[in-house]
Amino acid sequence: MGNRQGTFRFPIKLAVAVFVAAFCGVVLCEYSFLRQGCFLWCVYLRPLMVLGSLWLVAIGVGSRLWSLLRLPGHEADSLGFESPQVTGRVSASEFLCFATLLGFGGIAYLVAALCLLQLFSPATVLVALALLAVWSAKPLEHLLEFWWSRIHIENLQPRKRHRIGNRFFFQIFIPMLVLAVLVPSLLAAIQPPCQSDALRYHLAVPEVYVRHNGWVELPHSSFSNFPFMVEMIYAVAILFKSPEATGLIHFGSLLLVLALVYLLGKRLCGARPGLLATALLATSPFLPILAGWAFIEVALAAYQLAAVHALTISEERWKDSSRNSHLRLAGVLLGLCLGIKYTSVFFAAFLFIWVLYLVLRKREHARNDTRQTVRSLLTFCLVAFLVGMPWYLKNLILFGNPIYPLLGESLGHGNWNALNTALYKFHMSLKGGLYQTGGLDFWSRTKDLLTLPWRITINAVDFGGWPVGTVFLPATLFVIVSKRVSGVLRRILLLGLCLFLFWAYTYRDTRFLLLPLAFLSLGIGICADPILRKRGLWGQSVAWVFAIGMLVNYASFAHSLFSRHFPGEYLTNTIGREGFLAKRLDYYPAFMELEKLSDDNISDSDKVLFIGEHRGMYCPVDYVASDWFDTPVIVRWLRETRDNLELLERLRAEGIGYVLYNEKELSLYFSPWFLLQFLPEAQALQCLETARNQGRNLNSVEERQFLERQATMSPLFERYKQFIENRQWLEPIWEEQGVTLFRVLQ
Repeated sequence: MGNRQGTFRFPIKLAVAVFVAAFCGVVLCEYSFLRQGCFLWCVYLRPLMVLGSLWLVAIGVGSRLWSLLRLPGHEADSLGFESPQVTGRVSASEFLCFATLLGFGGIAYLVAALCLLQLFSPATVLVALALLAVWSAKPLEHLLEFWWSRIHIENLQPRKRHRIGNRFFFQIFIPMLVLAVLVPSLLAAIQPPCQSDALRYHLAVPEVYVRHNGWVELPHSSFSNFPFMVEMIYAVAILFKSPEATGLIHFGSLLLVLALVYLLGKRLCGARPGLLATALLATSPFLPILAGWAFIEVALAAYQLAAVHALTISEERWKDSSRNSHLRLAGVLLGLCLGIKYTSVFFAAFLFIWVLYLVLRKREHARNDTRQTVRSLLTFCLVAFLVGMPWYLKNLILFGNPIYPLLGESLGHGNWNALNTALYKFHMSLKGGLYQTGGLDFWSRTKDLLTLPWRITINAVDFGGWPVGTVFLPATLFVIVSKRVSGVLRRILLLGLCLFLFWAYTYRDTRFLLLPLAFLSLGIGICADPILRKRGLWGQSVAWVFAIGMLVNYASFAHSLFSRHFPGEYLTNTIGREGFLAKRLDYYPAFMELEKLSDDNISDSDKVLFIGEHRGMYCPVDYVASDWFDTPVIVRWLRETRDNLELLERLRAEGIGYVLYNEKELSLYFSPWFLLQFLPEAQALQCLETARNQGRNLNSVEERQFLERQATMSPLFERYKQFIENRQWLEPIWEEQGVTLFRVLQ
């Protein structure tokens, strides 16, 4: 620690005790007078308290894991302020980002272990977090002392004035613009989650784990078998009755993404390019909105950026380090990426090529110490494999397929069949018009690929409705003509290009472009910096062009946020939580009715079967539901029974007491997918293949009418209609806006 005289010493252990006591208060208040009481507590303080507690514990746990894994030294090891560019050490800011990500990864794996052991309850999780907080008290004290000393010393030292152009642009405009983006995005994140993917599996599956005090198999929801590292963090917030905190947790990932982009730009070329890259990425209209939703894309981007950042440091230190611990850090972070999403396998392949290139390029180093070089490469691969392995090992044991439900036909498929695979692939091809390229020749496909950047910029609707903004496309010219694209930056941009090509031929949804956009922002910031440094008219003109472009992006973000996504009525207590959810989710009043029934006469064995609805989050009782791309449960049971009387017996055997039927959802989004399930599998596959080859959209009116005619000729569909419409099987007890709640007759 060096000389600590004159340094303020934080009572860190007392602070940790206060946080643990406050976290206990979160749990106690949920079962006492504040549960339905104080608006300020329920809307703001409770989710912020959960987020703050998890963040604090994550930093401390990550610091401990840093030491246990013998990762590289960092600037906060002492009270000196060496420049990381000179010494090659990890700066204090970089260490804080790395430690936070490592800590959240450690907490997620701990929660996953508790789920597997069926010990996922408020008491056990609270005790585990309290023990982690005590265990991490010392490194937290170290970090707080360091940052206090750094702020104190920097405030005393006279600041140097650099005669560089556009000081207003960098020192005032960009910080204020980023702040203007983050504040409304933070407020929008403090709302009950109501987005489809979150309600289908990102939060719905952890909620089921909370209800059963641990992991349970969900055979009708194949997406529940995806890697669930981020969802395990969400499960802690749900466990403590604060699903609103899940959006805040994802918003915290946005802060880490922006910090890592800035720090990587600073390491490569200085603070100003990093600041411009951060502003370009932050003002991309889709990112601040996506960050407030309980998804995983921003969290994944944070871990991927951290892995690239660690690999960049490793490349800088390749010759100087006999034990390349930075490479081991990159392996750990890559393993955590593998625990978030299957597509990280391709990202891992690209990083492996990068590391292999470094090994082959350093021929002189390799001749001097071949064994050590090969050991570094194997360590990187082995660490990444071991960290990411648990999620894949679980699927291998259950289904014989480590990446279930993907490649189901080749590696084992459980309840996932060829039609499910075809539907999923066809849905992916709908984004960006990929399905229309099936019958095109080589030159037409090349034209489609080359015009993608333009179409992404001007027509966001075709790419999931997420606009990327108007700055990136024209600003890419700086990267194309610049002489600064060399070394590490060239490899980062090449990695971004590979990820863009992977995106272009798989799933053209803009939110999956986040990492390539981050790399492009970094390249633009570095390549435009020499012009922006000029003090003349040319430098000021370019700065104003960037400023106008980012303001246009901000206007697009603000319009989208405040017109469609901002929970103003909820944040001001104009409507309560129940009213907000009932307004956003057409089926939520049925859940309120189920809660009333559960207080009266629903037994623990009375489950709810969803038909036409797949969003199970907030359901107050146990339910049986399938995802969009799974075979609907009702169709599966129709196939497994001979008549409707036997189907009724099957419902009773499965403990189904109620049926939630959402006709509105079926007619809006789910109709083609639902109707195809009634056809023989070979006929349904032929319909999809024909539509793909001819570039037809199954959601069009003509295609829906065609599928309806085909489905109505199916005996299975006739049985389904009789079962829903014939009152000898189901009794309607509640109906509103196309949503009907039936009681299964005994």
